[in-house]
Amino acid sequence: MTKSRFSKVLCMIVTLAVLIGAGFETHGRLDRGRINDFHEAVEHQYRTVIAPKLENLGPNDEWEGDQLPVTPEAIALLRPNFIFERRYNNGRVGFTVLMSQTRDARDMLGHYPPICYTGQGWRLTRQVEQPKDRWVVDDVSIAVMEYDFRRSYEFSVDEEEVQTYLVVRNFMILPDRNSVWDMDLVDKHQEDFRKRGYGAAQVQIVFYGETTTMGFRDDITTMLITTLEPLLKTILNGVVIE
Repeated sequence: MTKSRFSKVLCMIVTLAVLIGAGFETHGRLDRGRINDFHEAVEHQYRTVIAPKLENLGPNDEWEGDQLPVTPEAIALLRPNFIFERRYNNGRVGFTVLMSQTRDARDMLGHYPPICYTGQGWRLTRQVEQPKDRWVVDDVSIAVMEYDFRRSYEFSVDEEEVQTYLVVRNFMILPDRNSVWDMDLVDKHQEDFRKRGYGAAQVQIVFYGETTTMGFRDDITTMLITTLEPLLKTILNGVVIE
């Protein structure tokens, strides 16, 4: 190959490499812009539309809500786009709702009930996946897992042991029209680089003691998902792959 021909070929290779690199860079910029727009839209919808509806729940605001402070540790762990924790009571029984949405779905791991509650000294005694299609949002079945946790306390006066009991319902919303309860499935979602950055949302409903029935927990879950439905739809439809 002559020197002149070699120079032309080299020039073509360099030009092609620059064009390909520019294409990847432009594509990356478009993705980042789309991802940022998605998270801004989710946070705005939560703050302006959903948060006011969460102040109280139920017919005639039967369930009066109180905002609970989110700890700095939770903020550092989850790095949320938004987060709230709210306690509801109707004068007889109560429950707590926790919801967060993050830019990196893997940040949910520390808040995953089998890890979060056992790390606080609770013992997992039962977990039951709720029937599929019981709760559906935008034609997506919401995958709900119910966990039972117990913790024992001993009073030094008479060494009497007292057990406390929690029932936690948990579900996660992925922005590619999926709902899961298992962190392994969340990790699998993150394997597709085109979906990274869109994050995930996690919802927990915490019931206290053995006074709650399955029917009561179902009613509360239905009421909450109905209230959150517009926001859940937005999160479910976040990923756009061209």
